[in-house]
Amino acid sequence: MGTKVVALMFLGVSSCTFAASANHSVKLGIYASSITYKEPSVMTEKGMMTGLKGQLSLHNNGQAILLDLMYSEGDMDYDGSGKLTNIPDSILEVRGMLGRDLYLQSGYRVTPYIGLGYRNLNDNSKDMITTTNRVGYEREQVYWYSPLGIEIQNGTLNGSWRLGARLEYDYFIAGRNHTYLSSVPGNNDLHLKQNRGSGYRMSVDFTRALSSITAVTIQPFYKYWNVKQSDTGRSGGKVYVEPDNNSTEWGVGLLLSF
Repeated sequence: MGTKVVALMFLGVSSCTFAASANHSVKLGIYASSITYKEPSVMTEKGMMTGLKGQLSLHNNGQAILLDLMYSEGDMDYDGSGKLTNIPDSILEVRGMLGRDLYLQSGYRVTPYIGLGYRNLNDNSKDMITTTNRVGYEREQVYWYSPLGIEIQNGTLNGSWRLGARLEYDYFIAGRNHTYLSSVPGNNDLHLKQNRGSGYRMSVDFTRALSSITAVTIQPFYKYWNVKQSDTGRSGGKVYVEPDNNSTEWGVGLLLSF
């Protein structure tokens, strides 16, 4: 699976040292989060995710390029048409942003940015049976969105720690819900369009220098998505729709920067 290859690549490079100029930084590390996905009045899934994260920041002559890559896996518990535990989940997210650096007299660097993001969530209950004898299946949610945000860096807490933050609105461009019902006899796969939604996220960086070129960052974060009902599709003689849904994720990362 391609997402697992990406994760293994990050695992392999996470202990490497990158040479970077004073205006460039690479952050690599791990994170853990708690995520809750809801389709109101229909179902809820909750679980813990653990993963790998990389951030590349390039700053030159007031221009900024910000790149993010995140991959996580975990097990979810379902409560809807019966109950089901330990459903394998994975999330891949890739983002690229362009920004403009503004330097304040206080020493802060403020960077408004805009970009393009891709999010892929895979939830695979194929061949699993709920407590009410409903058969599970694999489903995949794909989001394309535009991050619109602001990054603040270089705030000093004391002589050893620096403070940074991001605050962001995510403009939903398009979504696809791939429901692989063909694993259930008498059904076909569905590919439903989701065209309305929004999200937002925030994070805070607490960074401590380890040497002249390396540092460690503790990064608590929060993410939220709200996506509206999809169009309809037919499978096994029935009409299906992906209902309004929302997801909430709280977590913390531990990153090394170079």
